[in-house]
Amino acid sequence: DTSNADRPKAASEKENAVFEGARLVVASKYLLAIAMITFLYEINSQILDYQYSSAAEALQGAEGTQAFFGRVGTIVGVVSVVTQLFLVSFIIRRFGITTALLVLPAAMGIASGIYFVTPMLMTAALLTISDNSFNYSINQTAREMLYVPTSDDVKYKARAFINMLVQRVGKGAAILMALGFGAMSNLPIRYLSILAFVVIAVWVGFGWYAGRRYEALTADETRAA
Repeated sequence: DTSNADRPKAASEKENAVFEGARLVVASKYLLAIAMITFLYEINSQILDYQYSSAAEALQGAEGTQAFFGRVGTIVGVVSVVTQLFLVSFIIRRFGITTALLVLPAAMGIASGIYFVTPMLMTAALLTISDNSFNYSINQTAREMLYVPTSDDVKYKARAFINMLVQRVGKGAAILMALGFGAMSNLPIRYLSILAFVVIAVWVGFGWYAGRRYEALTADETRAA
């Protein structure tokens, strides 16, 4: 069977592309910044999700729990669609890619601050709303745009490495951090927001650098054309 014979070859090529992608990322400050944006987002997303899930444990009864999650999911869907349809292109055109990259960390930082000051179920819902509403709309769009001024090699190999490996490592690291916090600390779960603030501060730095570098690269391409 030819298709079965081709599978090991395809898997080997995919693995080589990932390793080559890692080499490309390590050799470029710009690609490292994109990788760190992805990594730090995954860490912060898992921290906020852990806080939200922990707060939701206070809900009583399956019906009430489902109704609450349903309402939050509806809000996420509405905000995400409105953002994608009306805000993404406006923000990128009017304020640039740097601002677009900073919308999600800013929203997550505000939500974390509100929850830290007022730790209750409704403010915990803001954590997941800020994350899921803006990640799959403006953040995803802005992050994908960062690859536009790069080579085809980078678009395929470095992007594959970042999306496959960096993303998963970030998610795994955040889960371990949250579980470690729960196991070793007697502090209320809202104190995880302090860790979220630190992650967001570093994330904003890499987002700022990547956005400014993108603008410089696209300006160079325009001049060359």
